Parts: sequence; C-alpha cells; structure tokens
Amino acid sequence: MDEILDLDPLKAGEDIQEAYKSYLKTQYRPQKTEWGDEISAAFDNFDLTRGPFLKATAPYKKSGTIENLIDEDVLDRQFLNLPDNGGISSNTALYAHQEESIKKILSGRNLIVATGTGSGKTECFLLPIINELLQEKANGTLSRGGVRALLLYPQNALANDQMKRLESVLKNFPEITFGRFTGQTVEKQGPALEKFRSNFGRDPLSNEMISREEIRANPPNILLTNYAMLEYLLLRPEDTSLFDGPTGEHWKFIVLDEIHVYNGAQGAEIGMLLRRLKDRICQSELGKIRCIGTSATLGGADEDAEEVAEFASKLFGEEFEFVRTEDARQDIIRPQQENLVSSEKSWTLPEEEILSLRLLVEQKKSCEELSNFFKPFLPVALNELCDKHDDDDDVSYFLYQLLSCEGNVIELQKNLKAGATDALEVSQVLFSGASKKKKLVQLVDICAIAKSPTGIPLIPASYHYFLRALEGAYICLSPDHPPAKPRINLLRLANCKYCADDHKESMVFEYALCRHCGASYVVGKTTEDNDSLLIQAGFQENNLRYLLVDSNDVIEDADRDEDEDEASATESVDKDSVKVSLCTKCGAFGERSPCECPANFHVPAVDIETRGKELTRC
Repeated sequence: MDEILDLDPLKAGEDIQEAYKSYLKTQYRPQKTEWGDEISAAFDNFDLTRGPFLKATAPYKKSGTIENLIDEDVLDRQFLNLPDNGGISSNTALYAHQEESIKKILSGRNLIVATGTGSGKTECFLLPIINELLQEKANGTLSRGGVRALLLYPQNALANDQMKRLESVLKNFPEITFGRFTGQTVEKQGPALEKFRSNFGRDPLSNEMISREEIRANPPNILLTNYAMLEYLLLRPEDTSLFDGPTGEHWKFIVLDEIHVYNGAQGAEIGMLLRRLKDRICQSELGKIRCIGTSATLGGADEDAEEVAEFASKLFGEEFEFVRTEDARQDIIRPQQENLVSSEKSWTLPEEEILSLRLLVEQKKSCEELSNFFKPFLPVALNELCDKHDDDDDVSYFLYQLLSCEGNVIELQKNLKAGATDALEVSQVLFSGASKKKKLVQLVDICAIAKSPTGIPLIPASYHYFLRALEGAYICLSPDHPPAKPRINLLRLANCKYCADDHKESMVFEYALCRHCGASYVVGKTTEDNDSLLIQAGFQENNLRYLLVDSNDVIEDADRDEDEDEASATESVDKDSVKVSLCTKCGAFGERSPCECPANFHVPAVDIETRGKELTRC
C-alpha cells in the first residue's frame, strides 16, 4: 500500500501566498517607511493567489494487450520477446488510444497523438516503428543499416529520457540499432565509451550507438536529435551517410515530440527544415514518409481536431485529415477516458468518521482491521465482501471496492467530473459539520490510496495553485490622506474610492518605485493638447513622464552595486530635473501654480525629463 504524504494542501497554499507576499514586500521598499507601510497593506489586502483547485483526471480506457494485437496479426510475433522489466511487455494492457494509434500508423496514416501527460504517447509511435523494423529483420533487409526513423525533440533532456526508454525496450532486439546525435554526443568512440561508463557504471548495449564516429560509420535505425542539430547534419559533408547512398534510402518515419512548441515563426522555420529533409531523403515525394506528432496540450477539445489537422499538414508538408463522418480518415488521436463516477451509492460513511479512517490507512492497518471499522456502516451485501478478505489481501484494492460505492466519494467524483473545481467550494457542498476543508483533504488522501486492479486511484486527483503577477500599482496623493500615508492600490482606478465625498474627483496615478534606491514616482503621459497635464497611460505605452514625488531633490543610493551600475550603463538616459508642483485633483503640473484647483491638492514633485526613453535608474 502506498504511503500517505503528510502534506496539507490548504496550509501549503497559505504558506505559498505568504512567501510570495514577503518576497514582493522585500522587492518593493520605498525610502519612506510610512509609504512602505501603505505598500505592505496593499499587498495584504490583495488576493495574489487563486486556489487550491482540485482536479481529477478520469482514467484512460483500456483495450487489449500487445499479445492480443499479435494474435490479430497487427503486431509481429517477435513482440513476445519484449523484456518484462522494460516498462512494457507482451501482456501489458494498452490504452484504447494507444491501440488506435498503432493500427492507424501501421495502415500508413500520418498521425497526431494529442493525449495528456502520462497517457503513453511514446508507445503510440514506438511500437509501430519497432514493428516495421522487426518485419525488415524477418525479410533480411535490416542488416543493410541506415536510418528508418527520426525522433526529433525540442530539448536535449527529452531526447536523453527517450534514450533510456529505448534501452529498456530494445535490449532483447540487438538487431535494431539506435543512437542520439546532439551537441552532447562525443566525437570519438573511445572517449564516448569512457564517458558512458563514468555516467552509468556499465557498457552500452550492443545496439546502442554512443559516438558521432560510430553513428556516421553505420547510421542507427532509430536516430534521436533536436532541430538545431538536424540543421547541421543536413549541411555537413561528413554526415551525408545519414541521408544519402545505400544507408540513406530506407527512411520511413519522422516523429516530432511536443509538436505544440512549433508555432509562429519557429513553426515556419521547422516546416522549411522538414521540407529540406524530405527533399534530401525522398525527393519530396508525398506519402513516402509517415509523419507523426505528439503533444499533451495541442487541441484542447474534440472540436479543435480540424484545426489541428490543418496545422500538422502545414508543418510537415504532408496530408493530415479529420473527417468526422469517416473513422478511417481521422488522423488526430484524442484520449478515450472512463467515466469518473463508476458506481451507484450503496452506503455512506458518516463525515465525522473520515478522520478515523484516514488514521487507520496511515497506520497501514490490515483488511481485517479495516473491515471491523467499516462493518457498522455497511449494508449486508458489503459486509459479506468484508468477510471474504484476509490479512494477505491488497489493502488498496479492498479500499477501492468499498469506497467506489460510498456516498461522499461519489459526490466528490460528481463535483470533479466537469473539471478543476475550487476545493473550498467543494468542501462546502460535501460536508455540513465542522472542519469541512480538512475532511475534504483527508477524503482525497484516502481515495488516492484506494486503487483498482490496474493501479488506477479511485480519484486520481491533484491540487493546483495560481500566483498572480502584479500588473501595476496606483497611488492617490489627495489631501484626504495624510501626507505620510498616500493610498496605494494594486488595481487600476480612475479616481480614488477611499477619499471623502468632496475629494472623490482626486486622480489616481500609476506608481513606480526605483528598486535600487527606493525613490517614489508617479508615471503617466501628457496629452497632445497639454504637455503639462499628467494622465494615466495605457498598457505598454511609450513616451512616459516620470515625476519624483517623495520630496527628495537629489537621491544618493549608498547601497548601489557597482556590477549593477556597470551592467546598466548602456541603458542610462540623459535626463533633466525640474522642480514642479503637481495637482493631485486634475493632474496638471508646472513650476508655478499649475491650475486653479485648491492649493491643498498641490504637492511638490520633480519632473524627470527623459526625452521619450524609459527611466531605468534614478
């Protein structure tokens, strides 16, 4: 039985928010302590986090095993030799979307596998590729060597992880060679072997190529690289064996992992790179190479399938279809998931007993001990189920059997069925007594331990928190607020809602703080008709005006970092400083009385003329 982690997600969320606020308060400290108190209060009164949200992902539908596909003559019988400890074996149950992907690729279709993280996207393309190579082995053509499949990754880390997967799957198929060619691949075989032994404490597999020298001499059947390295490989004469001649004429697959990153300008660049590759290996003959893309985030809903197919067609320069009325012409694979609510309610555990159950589970009590706890609350039929269990049975499955039809669990499943839900709201719906939030957390903990025979948690839940970035700060310097305590808000306001009725027209200026010395500014723009009237600027507007408002004529920053001064020297701007009076009611400013508003609305300021450039240092 799995351990219950001693983590309170609600308390963790509070800690995250406090740590974030503490960081922001440290970063934004004005010279004046009193103003700092106002900024601190603004942070305290502003909700900087959202959550926790509780999300449960319904389990993926299972289909047959690899052995079933062998019996159906979909996969080669040599798959019976898959190593049992390779993460997948001949008796491994496949997800429905994996089986569908395998059959479509082997039928000759291009494919986009758009299923979630942890859904086994690798098997969707790797098993068909290995199947083709095993058939070549049976036909005697695999011994000629050469690349059959290119696996293209946006990052070396992803390629490195895939190498580990290939090692585990292909160790019983020594005829199928594989290798990674990235900037990390060592040139010569001797140093490469030393590095491999140092990193892994063993020799590479006989079919695992670890040096550029070895890959060029006998190109691997499965080649892993990234798009930047592929560009070099296509250009360098020493790498022609990968694409040309007797070892370059067998290309069959191009696989792009994390295909969603190839959008915009980068997508156009990768599209052209793939066209150059196909021109090199098959003279751009359409349909000669099967193209496969994978993504956990591309096309968030079934109705996006046509757009995803169009995107893939443009990226690969090959045909991808999605015709809703014809299953055979649907090249976008979406996940097939079970219903999160799997049973009807047949009993209910009193909510005040949830804590007791969690403690028993945490203490790793046996099925018999748990049965004694459950029996007072169970109907006769489930009492009989309890009696059938003994101490040798799997506690996780025992919990799964009983809790899958328990009222609180089913209500929780129903609330999570629509997607991520505010955990606090769910706790209010489920429970009526005290400590609602705590009961929810405990129930989720228990349901994560309760697992089906295939190892799927009763509620595969996760908590999510969101931190909000600051969009700006806004300050009111109205006489309604004491001079030492301006009102600071973290939301954009046109006028101060905290002023007294006779000051409601007071302006709210955007507030800027020098993070080097703590000087306070109001920032805005002037109008076309009046260069002495400060108004709020829109988002990301240029030609801003900066008015120093903390009444220090010259600011000396004793704590300046010499390295920072040097680093920002290229960003410095020529600036003039003029003492002005700023009206906090209408925004007018000038060396003399700037407007006809009452004098008590006027505050001293320093107009920093930056000639249209951004002010980066005082």
